[in-house]
Amino acid sequence: MENKEKRRIDKGSLIYIGITFAIGVAIFLVTFFTQGISVKSSLDGSFVAFAVLLLVGLLSLVASFGFFDFASYSFYYVFATFKKEKKYNDLNDYKQEKDEKRKKTKKNYLYYFISSTPFLIATIILRIVWQTLL
Repeated sequence: MENKEKRRIDKGSLIYIGITFAIGVAIFLVTFFTQGISVKSSLDGSFVAFAVLLLVGLLSLVASFGFFDFASYSFYYVFATFKKEKKYNDLNDYKQEKDEKRKKTKKNYLYYFISSTPFLIATIILRIVWQTLL
């Protein structure tokens, strides 16, 4: 039974990686076809896809450390003023509950890093090809 649960987690991770990779491919295709079909446009497209996925992964990593808790608590507090009952008394309560939730959740930023790796490899290869063509 425990083995089946591990398979589900692996399947879910593969699906998430596939979705982020598909987003990278979509970014690549948009950049590739808007600049015209050439080696330089494929180089630009693969680099833009790599950069976007890497930056989203880095933002997810920073958010997983609780860097944006103050801002999200501020939004919560603004909307909680309209309600009679508040879930959190102060920022410390909010941060403690978020820290507990973070311990239980997956490391989603790893999916972005894994999905960006093929675009980095493609960027390096295309850069070498482009340099030899010049």
